[in-house]
Amino acid sequence: LVVDVYPEWKQAALDWMVENKGKIDDSKAFMGDLKKWAGTLEDKKNKNLMQFVSFVRKEYLDVGDVALEKECPFDQAACFNSSLAYITSQLGFGSTVEVVNLTKDGVPEGINERTTSSCGPWKPV
Repeated sequence: LVVDVYPEWKQAALDWMVENKGKIDDSKAFMGDLKKWAGTLEDKKNKNLMQFVSFVRKEYLDVGDVALEKECPFDQAACFNSSLAYITSQLGFGSTVEVVNLTKDGVPEGINERTTSSCGPWKPV
């Protein structure tokens, strides 16, 4: 499973992080400001929001600005599809692997929300 862009609530969180990059090194101040900002949002996904921002913050500290990108700059599905023969042979899956772009194709039947919510640009599941 791949996606081209994050859902709107994650994009809003990334926008907030970009606006507050100056504080990102100060965990206490950054997370405190995040809690204040999250409290102003209509959609109360605060638990998921806090986890997402915390994860991206750590990733930002490791790799820099690329962690704050909202979309993948290349076609992940095409990349996987062009390598599918190699991937399946190395993993021993035979021909049972299918690459699905959730952004373009939607969620396949039988795939739960927890699995799809773990998927993001640069982060296939």
